Amino acid sequence: MKKLIIMLSAKRCGSTAIFNLFQKHVNVKILHKDQYINNWEPQFWLYASKAINGDVLDFKNRVLKSLGFEKKFSKKQYDEDTIFKIFDKIFDVYGPVIFDKSPQYLGSKDSLDLLNKYVGLRDDVNLVIFAFIRNPLDAITSQHELWKHYTKEISLEEREESWLKKYEHLEKIQKDFNIKLYKYENFCLEPKKYTKDLMNYCGLSFYNELCSHLKAKSLGRYSLTPYRSIRNWKISIELEEHMKKYGYSKDIYKTKLIDKLKTFLTSIKRIILPLYQKFF
Repeated sequence: MKKLIIMLSAKRCGSTAIFNLFQKHVNVKILHKDQYINNWEPQFWLYASKAINGDVLDFKNRVLKSLGFEKKFSKKQYDEDTIFKIFDKIFDVYGPVIFDKSPQYLGSKDSLDLLNKYVGLRDDVNLVIFAFIRNPLDAITSQHELWKHYTKEISLEEREESWLKKYEHLEKIQKDFNIKLYKYENFCLEPKKYTKDLMNYCGLSFYNELCSHLKAKSLGRYSLTPYRSIRNWKISIELEEHMKKYGYSKDIYKTKLIDKLKTFLTSIKRIILPLYQKFF
């Protein structure tokens, strides 16, 4: 039985770390001729859906070249049957278990409709989909800090809107797909526990080396940002309601900042008090 494992998430929600996790699994292949590439998002189903609609350049340049299929499958036009035969070939070369991820999938109905149609026509393909979410304040902060100068999303409000649309889409497609949702923070804090759960969900074996790279980092990024624009960010009511729905709260950062201030003042006191006692 062939198996296609798909990860859905917004940007900056840990998809690279999870990519590396599956990349290390001895029974899984990624969609690239170089299985040791640091990070890769072929966006196969996104560019395939565009190719069917006449925009073939990205599909050829990004997808077929990265797989080494550009000569055999280079065409002026693509239809669903051709796309599905290409993915059959991918399974022949890279299968039987393939992992694929792209933050673009979460907001693309055409991509997931095409994927669903492919799996529906293949009795020997088992589809496993899971999703990731991260505290939106941290994720959007990370997006803004890293891509502030060269993305189309020029404001925090636009990033908010994009985020909300993606997870609204996730809630809609959960009716059609069996999708388990994981939190980025849980994998950072308890990597072994949640990696084991994810492997079990995907029907794969677990071993400790898989999650050795997962660390508790970038938690609370929103509270530590040096960017004034983020510190002045007025979060919308819609985003606050979304956060509550998924178990996140803005108030947690107030507590964190107070705790950090207390720790800082305690450290200063430990340095200054001995000096004061020595000289005075």
